[in-house]
Amino acid sequence: MSLQTKFDKFRQAIEPTENEREKVITSHTHLRQNILQKLTYVKNTILTGSYKRKTIIRPMNDVDVFVVLNYQPGAYGNPTPQSVLNRLKQDLTTTYPNTTIKQDKPCVILDFSHCKFELTPAIEGNTWGANYYEIPNSTNLNYWQRVDNPDILGEQLTQANKNNPMLIPLIKMMKRCKQQNKLTKPRSFEMELLAIRQLGYITNYRDGVTRLLEIYGWLGWSDLQKIRMMSEDAFGDYCRNTLFGNDFPSY
Repeated sequence: MSLQTKFDKFRQAIEPTENEREKVITSHTHLRQNILQKLTYVKNTILTGSYKRKTIIRPMNDVDVFVVLNYQPGAYGNPTPQSVLNRLKQDLTTTYPNTTIKQDKPCVILDFSHCKFELTPAIEGNTWGANYYEIPNSTNLNYWQRVDNPDILGEQLTQANKNNPMLIPLIKMMKRCKQQNKLTKPRSFEMELLAIRQLGYITNYRDGVTRLLEIYGWLGWSDLQKIRMMSEDAFGDYCRNTLFGNDFPSY
């Protein structure tokens, strides 16, 4: 089996199955339409994060949702983020009394057996035709902080992947590498942003993985030189034994 074929099989192994996708679609559709959007203080909900951008890998642990509130950005009398988080958690506890629900800094986590939903309160704003959101400030939940519309990164990623169709598969692979090696940085969205900005055009997965190991700062110059000199078989063993674990084919 060629190295490129091994990478193709590895990509398939870490992507959510059709059954997993259908379960999550059913869950988030019911949660958003029948629970969240019926709350009086909720305007609408939007999917965000790696699930929306199609860079999520198995297991589908976190599906991110912005819970858009019926408030105006910066308006006098808006509740504090903490009070909104408290209210949202209480409403969800009433609806799902047997489900683990907790606050984790700026979001409420709803932990179903097959998937966790991270629900972030957000206030939608618009300046000169450009949408933005205010979400809880993770260091002080008495204040809101402004963030860009998350769809911007999604649009950039989609366009970059059209120009280089290996981009999204490579991001997924490196997310598994991050899991496998218990790395904490860069954060998920930063991995995507760095790949968009710095990866450039590549013609095979081996070059892409090597470049991203450098871009993410996970290997130093001498180690990068060593893996660049490896044979294809040796590089495949390195991927399985060091980078990705047993999901990467051995033969």
